[in-house]
Formats: sequence, structure tokens, C-alpha cells
Amino acid sequence: MSSPMLMEKAIGYVILKQRMSRYTGKVLDEKHPQSVRARLILRNILKGLVKRNPNYASGFRHFDDWIWEIAVIDDPTIFAYDILQGKIFISNGLLEYFRNDTEVATIIRHEVGHFVARHHAECPTLPLSHRHMTELEADYIGLLLMASAGYDPRIAPKMWKKMEIWDSCDLPEMWDSFDLSEGLENEEEDEDSLSTHPSDEERANFLAQNHIMEEALTIYYEVQAQFY
Repeated sequence: MSSPMLMEKAIGYVILKQRMSRYTGKVLDEKHPQSVRARLILRNILKGLVKRNPNYASGFRHFDDWIWEIAVIDDPTIFAYDILQGKIFISNGLLEYFRNDTEVATIIRHEVGHFVARHHAECPTLPLSHRHMTELEADYIGLLLMASAGYDPRIAPKMWKKMEIWDSCDLPEMWDSFDLSEGLENEEEDEDSLSTHPSDEERANFLAQNHIMEEALTIYYEVQAQFY
């Protein structure tokens, strides 16, 4: 494993400890129905990733030694975000609000899209002005991933439209600034980073573009044809 990957792994471990400390007593048991649901959706998306990439092993070396995990946080607000090394956090509030698994897949595939594009490795040097595009890139990659997993990509724009009506949604930022010596987060940096996120409407319109949706639907129909 290269030095940058070792550093990424070390930082990921520190961030994971911080997050788990923050959520002490709030992580749902892995046997909880919502935990099982989230884990199965993540597994399906990862299967889709492998299916669409025959050279998975050589093409995604940064996934070496990763243990993919998704933790459901007992919180009524809506949020989902990822940190280094394949770790995803999602709120029970989000899972309750989106009862349709394809809607939830729209959220999870976005987080996996960040991992595929290695946005975490870029973040320390990436200007805030460019992070807006990384969000849309993760949306695009994720749309193809959900189609590869057999989830109807046409649900994705509708999901973001539905998200618009959730006025009090709380979306923690994946680009938190961590002081590795103290384990503290820079809240001012969080607010600046969050401002770079596209609006729900922009995400919906981006994914609904004909050339993007047609590409995803082609994959989706190919997957569906395998079952009939």
C-alpha cells in the first residue's frame, strides 16, 4: 500500500473514532430493521459497482483493505454522509422519511460515488469553489451505480424534489476540518464547505438531463433484462 493510502487510512481511523464518540449510544444495533435495510442497499450498490467494472481489483486499488460499513444513527433529522475508508453514516430520520428503498439507494449511491472518485483524497487541497462540482460528480457516478444495482435511476431526481419539502433537513458536511492532535472540528470551515453543496433543485435538474438519464437507463434496462 502506498504512503498516501496509508496516510488516508490513518486519518480515516482518527475521524471514525471522533464520529463514533459523537454518536455514543445513538448507533442502532446492526440487527435493527433499519440497520439491516441500509446494509442490504449498500451491499446491492457495491455489487453493481463490481458488475459494471470487470477490472474492479486493478481499477480501485484505493479500496484495498477497506471494510465497508454503514451506521444508522438514531436521530430524527435527515442526514447522510461519508468519511474515509468506506464508512457511511445515515440517520434513522432519513430512513423513516424515505420508505422506498430506491430513494434510500439514491442517497447511499451518492456517498459511494465520492469514494469511487476519491474525493476524500482531493479535499485537503481542493478549493471550496471546486467542491460544488465534486458533489455533482458523485451524483453522476452514483446514478450509474444505482442503475447497475437494479434501482430505477428515474427515482433519483424525484427523491431530490421530495427532499426540498423537508425544511429542517440537516446534512453534515463530509469535508470537516479536523485538528488531528485535538480531534476537534472547525465549525467555520464546515459552514463554508456546506455552502458549496448544490441545492436539491439543482441536483434534481442535473440528474434529469436527457444525456445523463439516458446513460443510466441504458444500464438499468440491461440489468433488468438479465432477470427476464
